[in-house]
Amino acid sequence: MPLTARTIPAISRQTLYLKVIVMSEKKTISQFDLLLIANQIIQAHDDYIEGMRADSVEEKEEVLVFKGNYFLDDNGIPTANTTAVFNMFKYLAHHLSKEFTLEK
Repeated sequence: MPLTARTIPAISRQTLYLKVIVMSEKKTISQFDLLLIANQIIQAHDDYIEGMRADSVEEKEEVLVFKGNYFLDDNGIPTANTTAVFNMFKYLAHHLSKEFTLEK
């Protein structure tokens, strides 16, 4: 059965509405502080690779974009670690974009 206003009790609709409001309130943070948080998350993550770190972050259409060393070889070709770094930055973007927005 699809979820509609008729299938969700009134109290649940109010709770859902409140969750949407709370989730839309992001904390404003400096790039420096956000990079500190991001790099702590990276180092604590199971997929951490020595030397993996976020060096910069910007915000594009409410999504945080992290950048850093992608472990390319001397010819600029991706290595086995490139995918791990890409996935880590994607993980950070997915989780931290919900919570933070960069100072202007």
